[in-house]
Amino acid sequence: METLVQYKFAIENKYSFKKEAKSKSIEFSNETTHAYTYFEVPSRKDSFTILRIKETDKKKSTDMKIRNNETGEWKHFETKIENPEQLRN
Repeated sequence: METLVQYKFAIENKYSFKKEAKSKSIEFSNETTHAYTYFEVPSRKDSFTILRIKETDKKKSTDMKIRNNETGEWKHFETKIENPEQLRN
């Protein structure tokens, strides 16, 4: 089983950041643009839930993440959908 790590942080200039990374032999995969539609989901005392529609040029899906507040562990569920607009409605 493959383990992936994703770390997000703000950068001021994407082009200078990529140039600096390249100078340190860091390679990036091809960029993809994601569009998210977030929905309000009541979280419970013991967990935090994120529910959203995720759209890229190749894929459309619902995406739900649930974090256990005691352990900090996340569970992730994703399901392919054909018509995001129908789900939004």
